[in-house]
Amino acid sequence: MNKELLGLEKLNPSQASSTLNQIRKRVSKSCLNAGNWPSGIYRLQSITGSGKTLASLRLALQHACNFPETKHIIYVIPFLSILLQNSQTIKETLHLEEHSDWILEHYSDFENELINASTDDNLQKQEELQEYELRTERWDSPIIITSLVHFMDTFFSARKKDVRRLHQLSNSVIIFDEIQSIPDNCIGMFNSALNMLEHLADVKVVLCSATPPLLEKIKHPLQWSQYKDIDTNYSKDMKKIHRVFVTDKTDVQNCLSVEKIAELAYEKQQERSNALTIMNTVSGATLVFECLKKKFEQIPEMNRPLLILLTTNLCPDHKKRRIQQMINALKENIPVLCVSTSLIEAGVDISFDVVLRACSGLDSLIQAAGRCNRHDHKKLGELIVFYSYEIDFMHESITKNTTVSQLTRKLICSHCVLDKFKKAPEDFENNILSNKALEMYYSRYYEIIQDRVDYPVTSQGFTLYDLNSFCSCWCTEISKAKKSDVNWMMHQAFETAGRYFKVIEDYSIGVLVPYEKGRELIEELNSGNIKFQPDNLRKLKRQAQNYSVNLNESYIRKHKQNFSYFEAADLYCLKEGCYDEEKGVTDFEAQSWII
Repeated sequence: MNKELLGLEKLNPSQASSTLNQIRKRVSKSCLNAGNWPSGIYRLQSITGSGKTLASLRLALQHACNFPETKHIIYVIPFLSILLQNSQTIKETLHLEEHSDWILEHYSDFENELINASTDDNLQKQEELQEYELRTERWDSPIIITSLVHFMDTFFSARKKDVRRLHQLSNSVIIFDEIQSIPDNCIGMFNSALNMLEHLADVKVVLCSATPPLLEKIKHPLQWSQYKDIDTNYSKDMKKIHRVFVTDKTDVQNCLSVEKIAELAYEKQQERSNALTIMNTVSGATLVFECLKKKFEQIPEMNRPLLILLTTNLCPDHKKRRIQQMINALKENIPVLCVSTSLIEAGVDISFDVVLRACSGLDSLIQAAGRCNRHDHKKLGELIVFYSYEIDFMHESITKNTTVSQLTRKLICSHCVLDKFKKAPEDFENNILSNKALEMYYSRYYEIIQDRVDYPVTSQGFTLYDLNSFCSCWCTEISKAKKSDVNWMMHQAFETAGRYFKVIEDYSIGVLVPYEKGRELIEELNSGNIKFQPDNLRKLKRQAQNYSVNLNESYIRKHKQNFSYFEAADLYCLKEGCYDEEKGVTDFEAQSWII
């Protein structure tokens, strides 16, 4: 690891500015020192682009050297794009490509790669796939890279194969990246799980983020170690590096229309060569993209920038290719204009000259700023924040849609901070992206969501936190029925809680779309030649994950003429003509409120 870090410094010292390079070295050294600390719960807050992945890996390896009982280094990451990026970085840094048994990559894309490689004629690949599936249940590899969903399922799912991994978490270093992405309703159970690991299982937990939430501020607080911060220079770094200046165009009385957003995006791209516009919803991003595309019809083709739309209406493989296309274009100094939802904000190592961001939570604004002048090697970047027409967040009768409600709560809290900043910027170090502003935002936000952090199941009148702890809701009923003589050793209802538990509240259905290999899978289903045997179906459905888009169930019923349903595989497929090479699913009404 140390040799690799020295090599990176010598190889390309000019990739980032000297100031940013100094910050990266200091963060890395702070993590090396923290590797000598005992088990506990620690926080690594550092600016975007400061090398948290390698620095936290250095911490974990140093801890393993000092504490020989350490069994695993576990990376827990919320977004697929970061999983792919970080796993590749770790493998290359530690030269693990030829030592596949030393590292376990437990997430959907890695499974898909193995399935695609394991054909009926390749017995060795089939055996590799079976071995991999056993390893995902055992979690006995030295280094494990997994998703937040798999980690939370290990604690709270009702499936035996998930719980079977639980004991492997003991005597480990567990690193969480982009920790601000924990769903609101899971925060209470997440905090308690980490507290238990630290107190009973000799685990060292490291929570990484440029925008760490105040997890100690809720009713089931996270119990930090005495010296929680691995690096204490975040505020100084924000002042020192200053890669981005913020242009505040937020005005409640003047929400920008589609046309104005498109016009502003094109104007900024022309000024600075490339620009990124981030909207809050799929419909918002799609409308801005279509407006820009219409505008480009009046411009000679040779003068047009590369125009790309990124939303959840694209299947995972399609998104991956679009992001790589942009990265290549930016490296070659080809003008780029991208319109995206928030999916581009965390973990995607990409840098634009200007970022336009429809106002959301302040943490999202800071993450958006991290996609602007990321390596601090250009002139000052610009983050433009505006209110869009997408959601009237000041209206009292807002929709009950979960996604919109959460976004509305974030908008209201950001509005309070932005309003105070306009009146007294000196209270926030004259920087709306400062730690003081972020702390005020999170404090207000957690005041609003206190009744949601215990995973309430409103239809049943209980919370999953209660079912996993004391079941007071049912004990009260027993007491009322005068059965208080029942003296249980354990009150918890783990299996019932597990049946209701989902990390991501999913009200949608995965639909296989006609894109690249997805088209081949649909043709295979239509041909009738496929043998609907359990192994074949399992393999096909896993292959389909990389070429599927989640669509609302009511939308599928409403537009059933656009879909085929294969009962034997329990799989919906989108018909040809309903999936576009630029926009993905052509009717964005399907996900109009999905972020």
